[in-house]
Amino acid sequence: MSAISCRLLYQSASPHIQQLYTGFRLLHRSGFLRLSQEMRRTPVSYRNDAPHLADASHAHLDAVVGEQLRLHFDTHDSQELALGELASCDFYFKRSYLPAAVEALPANERGKVIPLGLNYRVLPGWKMAEYVAFSKAILSERLVYETPGSFAPGKNYIEFTSPEECLNGAVRLIEDVALRQQLMRSNAAYYRDYLRPDALVRNALKIAIEKGAQG
Repeated sequence: MSAISCRLLYQSASPHIQQLYTGFRLLHRSGFLRLSQEMRRTPVSYRNDAPHLADASHAHLDAVVGEQLRLHFDTHDSQELALGELASCDFYFKRSYLPAAVEALPANERGKVIPLGLNYRVLPGWKMAEYVAFSKAILSERLVYETPGSFAPGKNYIEFTSPEECLNGAVRLIEDVALRQQLMRSNAAYYRDYLRPDALVRNALKIAIEKGAQG
């Protein structure tokens, strides 16, 4: 298979998108992609004046695949979608993917929005992905956002919603060696298939290419 041409339209060096940059670079080095880049000059367009969206452009990246398929990556830590970018792209990969927010979109735009996955960097509000990457047995509050693949409570982490459940979950992880090892194995597999930077970008490109061919 010949390398797929891909042009990145970048505008930021934000920690939010370092995982994507790393993934694209690894796929370029492996020969899967033939990568080029161009600085994007226009700001991201949110049709919402909420204060937390005022500087959201730093968490966005565009990619043009095969000179025709336009992808938008939104890694901002909020459920809001950049509707201007959604209208102008073929597929919109959303980090903080909230099904209810997607269902509120017009029917012709819902199918464009696809979960991107967890942030992976050693920083706090992103520790979950760090622990997955290191194949840890995880105890976590209930996740709000949806992720690709089969990342689920009981399989990848123990979930709690109260201090009592947190305490009980910690005791389970300490006492149940088999459970702890099962969680660690599941997280090692999830990192390999979905979270490693090149895997995350490769999965996004495959989904877009497949869906683009269907439409």
